[in-house]
Amino acid sequence: MPRVRRSLACPGIRWRLWSPSCNSWRRCSGSFRAAPTPDPCRLTALAECDLPSRRGRVDFLRGVFHCDPRGQLHVRSTGHQGSGILSSMVAANCLIEITADCETIAQGEAVTIQPFADICRGNPS
Repeated sequence: MPRVRRSLACPGIRWRLWSPSCNSWRRCSGSFRAAPTPDPCRLTALAECDLPSRRGRVDFLRGVFHCDPRGQLHVRSTGHQGSGILSSMVAANCLIEITADCETIAQGEAVTIQPFADICRGNPS
């Protein structure tokens, strides 16, 4: 994979590309396009507890989901959601997506989750 960096010094040259053959940066006037990323896997699960949110913004909570014997998915929050709470991050196996029009999700309501493992494509990690 070639290394790329933005050229700030030369106004007419947008990018510089690392050339291993001559061990230097060479100019590239074209633009690079990122590969398209697939949409995240989204599943529906029932909330095992009340999930707080703020109206007017989409919230993502770290959560733990599991499947009951009947095949229904259930999800619960990992607890406090602060950025410095590593135990909450380690325990999570999904993100709980709460839409902007919801103030709170009550226990038993359906909610959208985004699993971390690639279970939607049959490849759990």
